[in-house]
Amino acid sequence: MQFVEEHLTRHHLLNKPHRWFLAFLSSPIHFAEMHYKKKYHLNFKHAKKLFIFDMVLVFSILILASSSISWYYYNPDVVDQIDLSIAPSSDRIISGDYITYEIKYKNNSDKKLTNASLLINLPKGLIVDKIEPNEIYQKENHSFDLKELSKNEAGEIKISGWYYDTPHQETHITTELIYNQEDRKTQEIKLVNLIQIHRGSILQGVLNISNSSLAQGSIPLKISLKNTGKQKLEKLVLPLNLPAGLQILNPTSKDGIVENLTWKIDQLTPDEEVVLDAVVQTNLNPNTYSIDLELTPKITINNVLIDQESLSHKLNIVHPELKLNALWQEGIGSISPGDKKILEINLTNSGSIDLQNLEITLPFSKNIINSYELDFYNPGKLTDHSFVIDSNYSANLKKLSPGDSTNLKLEIPINTFPKDGTDLVLSLSPQLTAEVESIPGAKYKTTIEAPTLKVGTSLDFTTEIRYYTDEGDQLGRGPLPAQVGKETKYWLWFKLQNSTSKVSGLNFSAKIPNHIGWTGKSSVSQGADIIFDENSRTANWSINSLLPHEKVGIYFELSFTPKADHIGYSPFIIQNINVTALDTYINKELSYITGPQDISLHYDLIGKNKGILVVE
Repeated sequence: MQFVEEHLTRHHLLNKPHRWFLAFLSSPIHFAEMHYKKKYHLNFKHAKKLFIFDMVLVFSILILASSSISWYYYNPDVVDQIDLSIAPSSDRIISGDYITYEIKYKNNSDKKLTNASLLINLPKGLIVDKIEPNEIYQKENHSFDLKELSKNEAGEIKISGWYYDTPHQETHITTELIYNQEDRKTQEIKLVNLIQIHRGSILQGVLNISNSSLAQGSIPLKISLKNTGKQKLEKLVLPLNLPAGLQILNPTSKDGIVENLTWKIDQLTPDEEVVLDAVVQTNLNPNTYSIDLELTPKITINNVLIDQESLSHKLNIVHPELKLNALWQEGIGSISPGDKKILEINLTNSGSIDLQNLEITLPFSKNIINSYELDFYNPGKLTDHSFVIDSNYSANLKKLSPGDSTNLKLEIPINTFPKDGTDLVLSLSPQLTAEVESIPGAKYKTTIEAPTLKVGTSLDFTTEIRYYTDEGDQLGRGPLPAQVGKETKYWLWFKLQNSTSKVSGLNFSAKIPNHIGWTGKSSVSQGADIIFDENSRTANWSINSLLPHEKVGIYFELSFTPKADHIGYSPFIIQNINVTALDTYINKELSYITGPQDISLHYDLIGKNKGILVVE
């Protein structure tokens, strides 16, 4: 179309927009005409018919697509045309107030609504007093049977009662209008939500307690509860749980009972007040300077316990000041089994309060520390798992005035063979208790940490000369007791067990006397076999490493042919045994030497009874 080509330009858009707009509206026809000339005209025998057919198909597709989109987004519901609201008689209430909820609804749609019902999620703490209209209320599911709502039909419902809930906590009250449109089976729901917050409670309580306390001590406590409402409260409960470090002792009350640190009161009439007396014991760490107490009473409403306003109090903590430290002499970082090291404890009263009758308790693990030697080398008294030093054992602990200092030295012995655990660490935490002179009955408590020490490993072993096993199996050969000129063969059993850390480069060597023969029979539980050196007359065995608590056994046969000068004796069969290794945990060399072993068969009771002295 010449009109479109002439007027669909920028010039006409700016100067003659009405002609440009007419050209724009006509542009689809122009584009179709141009498309026909380029693609159909002179290319097909029936160009016009084919072009019309194609255009019909295109417009059909567009119509179908538009219809599908419209159908997809079509919403037959009338929820948006339904008015539903719920409003309380007062926005600012406290737990126990009387309140009325007014629910209004209206059908603004042009549809008749059938099977209509109003469902209300009533709060668990609402004691219902009055419902209007009551005749359509169904108590079992808190709903109202509205039956039908005609076009523009409206109504309202009122629910009144005493409402108890947890103060300062949001409660959601939901209302649902459920219905069907007259000509539809699908159920529709209109929902509204009300958020209610109580600003206090008719149950008033007071914590009557001192504003200050020692970190360790006790102070009296009085708790009172009063019903300021107009309705009787029943089955009240007050848990007497305090923060860590505080504990309620000896709670008593003539009103109700106290069981398992819970105060239980059957009922509280309007304006009635009840009282409980107790003692609060404090046991707080030195870094605590204030602590918040909070007890929350609960009331029973509709057979449900509901928290009320908490009783709060801030307690300031007063600390006597005592500077103390525990150090190992020589600044050691590790210790070996069987060793003893000195732990020095230094005390300085840096506060303004006299401390007296100081007592130091040292908890310890019997797996690491030798309790018998701990008690033997140090003044104090030994209990099951601790060692206690008080003023009865050290006059320096009788009294410590401000600015005074004292120190104690403890000798700490380590077991020769720790049995439990791996790569042990000695960690000591002495606990100190002192009486505060200016506050009768008050005690100051604190704990100090000594630097930790790595506890090395040790090797435990036994050496046995055997002719028989414990079960009676014969190992040896030849006469027993040994006879002059006749060969008797014995077995040496060497059993070794590692303690708590890995060792490396474990070496075993045994020196064999000249009058004893090496038979070549041997056995080991792991590693390579024993090597006997004829020149040095030593039996040697080694292994790269031995894990914590791992065991190894070394066994070999030795022969002995007695001479006349051996008669009446039990000659040595091994001169000595040497064991070496490296403790990889504390990087320390371990070395053990055992003395000579003779043919007295100390561990072989069967062979020992047959004779251990050489005979003719």
